Amino acid sequence: MYIVMQEPIKLGKVIIPPFRPRRRWWHMLKERATRVPIDKTLVGKDALVERVIMRTGYYFEYTDVGYLDLKDVVDNIMVAQLGRAFGYSKNITPESYRNAAIRMADIFGRGMLNRAIYQARKAWLNEIYNLEDYKAYAHMRAFWYVDVQDVNTEIAVWVKLTGVKQHVTGKHYPAYHGSDFNDYEPGGLSHGLQQAVYSANGLVARNCDDFYDGPVEIHPLDILQVRG
Repeated sequence: MYIVMQEPIKLGKVIIPPFRPRRRWWHMLKERATRVPIDKTLVGKDALVERVIMRTGYYFEYTDVGYLDLKDVVDNIMVAQLGRAFGYSKNITPESYRNAAIRMADIFGRGMLNRAIYQARKAWLNEIYNLEDYKAYAHMRAFWYVDVQDVNTEIAVWVKLTGVKQHVTGKHYPAYHGSDFNDYEPGGLSHGLQQAVYSANGLVARNCDDFYDGPVEIHPLDILQVRG
């Protein structure tokens, strides 16, 4: 199923931006959850493929929403931090939020602003993954495939294999913090799978909203022919 979002959605003060066009074709192949041998001697050769990997990672990521979309949320977070730092949290008017947030950045440096942006983007991700259409993608680190015929007038294209990359996919679980200071377990990926894929360059998309001729990745099982 391909989900197309034409306009931004506002949930409270969290903005979910419209899809970048290429994302409408992204899909997972769960049957690929197994390690496949890779032939490094193919690097430098041309490969005919009918499917490419457009992203390795999460369906939505922190950088999918810009700072300006979250400015009000970030300002509110920084003002709340300011209130806690100085022992008060009331009597701050909405008009003073921006000045207070700027003052926070002046006092505590860029790191404070970056932490506030991180918190706001985390809230944004929580909001979008609570939508019914995207719950299945929450915390899922995967290969996101695009079929060439969906974005090209041709069924398959030639790309040049430029290298080999290692990726780990699986379902992310958060870190555990117990009541004791030493009671801590870092987060990780359950059922994590390390898989090698090819990096590649070549014209993938034409005659579509998002003209794309940048780098992609190729799963070993998606190579139809090799030349060169």
